[in-house]
Amino acid sequence: MKKAVIWIVLFLGITFFAGCTKEELINGYNQILQEVGDDSLTADRKLQGERSFGVDSYVGEYEADYQEFDGEEILFGNTSLNREAGNTIKVVCKLEQKEGNIQLLWKKGAEEAEILMEDEGECSKTIMIPQAGGYLTATGEEFTGHMELKIE
Repeated sequence: MKKAVIWIVLFLGITFFAGCTKEELINGYNQILQEVGDDSLTADRKLQGERSFGVDSYVGEYEADYQEFDGEEILFGNTSLNREAGNTIKVVCKLEQKEGNIQLLWKKGAEEAEILMEDEGECSKTIMIPQAGGYLTATGEEFTGHMELKIE
């Protein structure tokens, strides 16, 4: 959060002295939101599996073998105003359950999270990214199993 405040103060100071256009102000603000949004993702070292990003933090691949996982991982997403790569992503997931429960969720703002998948099976879904962004999360309760996730 401290990092976000510094970015905002720095951005406002620069724009005050530089006399930026409206478009430049919006682009700068979007950049700040992206920085803050990236900080919200679960750090790689804290993930149960291996994640690789694509062109931005909305897309990539994730694979994990969970052992009695209890908690939440914020895997992909951001809070950008305008995503350069478009406003849709395709989520393809495969879950294998041995014990416990897991949900793959799409969270956006204050709205209730959308459950994309639970416990076991395969899914393929296209998601519209709202202007305020969103996050793909995995929430587990004593979950033991395997997840393969690809977002394009």
